[in-house]
Amino acid sequence: DTQWWQHNANRICCSQVEVLRYFGMKICLQVKNISPVIVGQMLLDEENYHSTFEYETCLVINKYFAYLSEDVQLQIIELLLTWKMNNQKKLIK
Repeated sequence: DTQWWQHNANRICCSQVEVLRYFGMKICLQVKNISPVIVGQMLLDEENYHSTFEYETCLVINKYFAYLSEDVQLQIIELLLTWKMNNQKKLIK
């Protein structure tokens, strides 16, 4: 948990650049002291549920969900339900 990471974590984890978000997720899975606020912001980004690293997104949810605020938890649940419904619609077509 370096000063560099504290300064850049949000920019990496919530970047528009998919590969930076991927690295942010990998870091979150390796490091113990990641801010729940940053993790929450990252998990509320809908792009992570439509990307090529859905698996890593689910791993981060599994690791940090209990540490997030109730409001953020509910928003993530809503995103997951929407994501699931959209995937089911694609299968039906």
